[in-house]
Amino acid sequence: MLKEHFPDVEVPLLHFLYCSAHVLLGFHSEVDSNLQQLDKAEGILNNIKESRAVKTIRRVCELFGPRGDERNGRREDWLAYMKLTDKTSKIISYRANRFNNLFSGAETVIDHRDDILSFVNDYVNQPNEKLKSVVSDLQCEYSTTQIRSLAIISNTVTAPLWSIFNSTTVHHLDLHQYFQPLKNHLAIWSTNSTPLRTSPPSIFPDYPNKTCDKLYEGTAPCKETLQILCSSLLNVVKRQLSDQGPSRRRNLWQGL
Repeated sequence: MLKEHFPDVEVPLLHFLYCSAHVLLGFHSEVDSNLQQLDKAEGILNNIKESRAVKTIRRVCELFGPRGDERNGRREDWLAYMKLTDKTSKIISYRANRFNNLFSGAETVIDHRDDILSFVNDYVNQPNEKLKSVVSDLQCEYSTTQIRSLAIISNTVTAPLWSIFNSTTVHHLDLHQYFQPLKNHLAIWSTNSTPLRTSPPSIFPDYPNKTCDKLYEGTAPCKETLQILCSSLLNVVKRQLSDQGPSRRRNLWQGL
């Protein structure tokens, strides 16, 4: 349209930048889709359109988190149990359309897995079907391995990234300096996730990983699952952050 009205004016190339935080929602969708494919390969069929791991995370948050399932949830009893054991509940309110909700939810599930099993098995009389389902999933190695893998991704990738997006010192047009290391690490981990299975180094030195020993306790996360997750994240980075490189930043400024 500009060419039609101003044929003699040279119009610079326009570059469109995604809202960077939306890449986290892209991570959620891509990861869940690929985990559903793993479920199908294992013969696990769900009546709802989400993977078994995502379903378990959501249900734990609905049962024990704030603003959850009022009919089946046991929030008040859970908080009383936490007080009895001198602990604080970290379980979040689950909303699928919130940035980083899936991954931070996975961390809280791993952190409270043993507490949940003890609470339901020892303190709940006649648990409802939703509670029974959660207990079954948390006792299943396949499910807990996937949830643990999602929690590791949270601690290593999405939580630091969310901190960067919320930082008041990082300008939107300077985010590319974090995206390139992210892309490089995901490319490596998508073919060899061994470093992620112990205690991986921080991708972003000024936004380090938290110390969370529970992520690496018990059964080691499946190498193949972590590689699939990293490959999923890498696909989203390539698709949604292609306009965030330093050269695009220079061109954007030149066009203003």
